[in-house]
Amino acid sequence: LRMHADYGAWYDRHDLELRKQIVDCQFICAMNHKAGSFSVNARYQRHFAAFGCQSSSDADLSMIFQSVLDAHLADFAPAVQKVAKPVVNATLAVHREMAARFL
Repeated sequence: LRMHADYGAWYDRHDLELRKQIVDCQFICAMNHKAGSFSVNARYQRHFAAFGCQSSSDADLSMIFQSVLDAHLADFAPAVQKVAKPVVNATLAVHREMAARFL
């Protein structure tokens, strides 16, 4: 991957004269802070912008999910619209459980 980032192509291992040109390709990377390698080669990392972010609070996630679901259910019957809050609460419960187990 670093060869592609540096040179825009890489060579075939069986035929070193064959250069494989890759165009219109973007890479997005993520690192897990609890597993795997905790460092990235600086010569490779220079091709990326590094961001760190905090997880959102339950109140923030609830507001986001509720807004999206309310907008989606706006054209549905009132009986369907009433289940938006329980669906959001269930989604947050699943999110908390997954974050506790996997993050």
